[in-house]
Amino acid sequence: MSSPTDSLPPAWDTFCQNETHSCIQNALAFPGTVQQLPHCTLSFLPALATMISEGGSYADPQAILEDSVTAILQGRETDIQEEKNILFDGTQPATDAQIHDLDGADGPSTVFILVTNASTDETLATISGEGINHREPLKVKGLHIDWISAFMHWNREIAKAVDMLLIDREGCIIGLPRTTCIRPV
Repeated sequence: MSSPTDSLPPAWDTFCQNETHSCIQNALAFPGTVQQLPHCTLSFLPALATMISEGGSYADPQAILEDSVTAILQGRETDIQEEKNILFDGTQPATDAQIHDLDGADGPSTVFILVTNASTDETLATISGEGINHREPLKVKGLHIDWISAFMHWNREIAKAVDMLLIDREGCIIGLPRTTCIRPV
């Protein structure tokens, strides 16, 4: 007899979620370094599924997720103001509303930013802070400069801080924890 989860994509597999969780933790522990997510088809799915788990919630203010994905995500979509896991398209400019909607968030959040390439030779900015030996290049393609400004805005108050995960469709992920300082080049 088959269970309802037998036909779910690998992102919902317990083993994959455990590996993905470890990958996310490594990305945040070693800011700016590229980590490879396991079993990826659409890279943000394992990361998002892992972070919200069963019964969790997320915000998708740009409507990135297709209906077929939201139907099996096993979480509920909420407004950005009340959410801890938020998905954005990094190739698009950040709007003032998207930036300031997180100002009302109660506590820290994780923002998933979809980028074109998280494993490139193009230096967009330099980063420093905890977990970084000295100023390191942030090499990513398809991240609009507005998102760097948004990250700095969100992290001006540590109590409402935001961790940012830059994820591409090849399964590469870069973590920028709330303690990271970013300077555009």
